[in-house]
Amino acid sequence: MSSRFAASLPLNQRFERIANASACPFARAGTHVAGPEWRADFSIVENTARVAADLADLLGTGRMDWDGYVLEFAEQAAPASIADLGELLRELLTAMATMDPCGRNCMALPVETKGWWFRFGPQRFFVLMLSSAYPLSHSRSTLGVPGTFVLFQPEHAFDNALRKLDSVTPQLRQNVRKAFAAQGRSYDPSLSESPYEVHRYVKPLQSGDPVVRWWLA
Repeated sequence: MSSRFAASLPLNQRFERIANASACPFARAGTHVAGPEWRADFSIVENTARVAADLADLLGTGRMDWDGYVLEFAEQAAPASIADLGELLRELLTAMATMDPCGRNCMALPVETKGWWFRFGPQRFFVLMLSSAYPLSHSRSTLGVPGTFVLFQPEHAFDNALRKLDSVTPQLRQNVRKAFAAQGRSYDPSLSESPYEVHRYVKPLQSGDPVVRWWLA
């Protein structure tokens, strides 16, 4: 069964549990699609090839009714530290970029520049990592769900969210920060204000810590 029609997959159930409990209104309002199971007996390139083929297939349908494409690394394969999260993401996105059906390789470009996004097929994506490597107090915590999730948010997802939420105003941003604070979870506004998208893919462990430069080996 194709993963993009498998809304009842355990992955979706686990991820939706996190999204529904999030203080972020974008996460709660989103519709998420499960990528292929990440196999421990496959190399990262072999796994990424399956992901790239599945995502290319989804993008080829022209569907716009989804807000995120989700991969999961089960607890036994999940990174244990922020440095490990960065290494995993670098390896994943570097491999995916070489498999871009449009023939570009966005990871071969300078990523710490204004206007850079991760690109695959016809879409630009914002990519973020949620992991049990973060404490429950962190905005990227999985809220007690063990493992690590990589979420690819296509550009059209932000248009979908705006239709559901009216607009992203300074007041909405402030309300989101207050909602995270009410949950006792840290939210570093300096990252959301950074001009570089790449800074927000992997968040530091502590608010105010240096940016995680995950794209550097």
